Amino acid sequence: MATLLFFITVALINWQLEKESYCVFDGSLRNAESLVANLFLIHAWGMFDWVTWNLPSWSLSAEFFCYLIFTALLTLDGENWKLALVALSCTAVLFYCLCLVTGSDVDENFRLSTVRAASAFTIGIMLFLGRGVISAISERRLTYIQIVASIALLLALHFGLADVLSIALMALIVLITWEDRGYLCNCLTTRHIHTIGLLSFSIYMWHYLIKFIAQKDWDYYTELPLQSSAAGSLLFVACLISLVLPISVWSYRFLEMPTRRWISLRLNGLLEAKYPPK
Repeated sequence: MATLLFFITVALINWQLEKESYCVFDGSLRNAESLVANLFLIHAWGMFDWVTWNLPSWSLSAEFFCYLIFTALLTLDGENWKLALVALSCTAVLFYCLCLVTGSDVDENFRLSTVRAASAFTIGIMLFLGRGVISAISERRLTYIQIVASIALLLALHFGLADVLSIALMALIVLITWEDRGYLCNCLTTRHIHTIGLLSFSIYMWHYLIKFIAQKDWDYYTELPLQSSAAGSLLFVACLISLVLPISVWSYRFLEMPTRRWISLRLNGLLEAKYPPK
């Protein structure tokens, strides 16, 4: 709803300034059909060729799909649970093999977003089941592994290597940091990094919208083209950060946290009504 209000505001401002016509619905990324799908968090379930409205929100839709899988897994036991895990594992292997064989990025086929999310979800299950192997590793050796894995991940991202390699390194980092031991964990628990972590969801959800509006007349007002000017690019990123962070702080405090508390109270009330304490 905030995203819809954002685009309505942009359209009204453009109309007031008598600039080029701008519509809330553009017929491709933003239309009535995709708006309804976004409201129900199903817009990444293979019905559209690409992301719609607030682009980062595709992952919320894909994660919602995984939550449903998780709920289904909770109803299984014994052999059925193992069969479901094998099926998920085979799906993940096939998906990543497809990416390697075709040389495509994991996000290249948007209609497979739920498969992409389910594959990562399966990796998470495997990491949880195998988490005990880390306990036998000393903290000093764990630090070395964390440093090497982090450097390898940065290099893989910098040189644009296969996404599957980056995913594997990220999974390794999750595995070797879950106990909060080692130098990398000590760095990530500092106050400022922890605060950024709390704001990360709001930053993630707002950064595209802020970038969308900031790019509109950037070249005209600054005369520093983003595509061909290093100074323009650096200044743009600095301005973007200075806008996104305060908006994210506001969103975290006045949207995210109150909504979370409201949902928690409602759920607790429903559970207590259905299962009253004895």
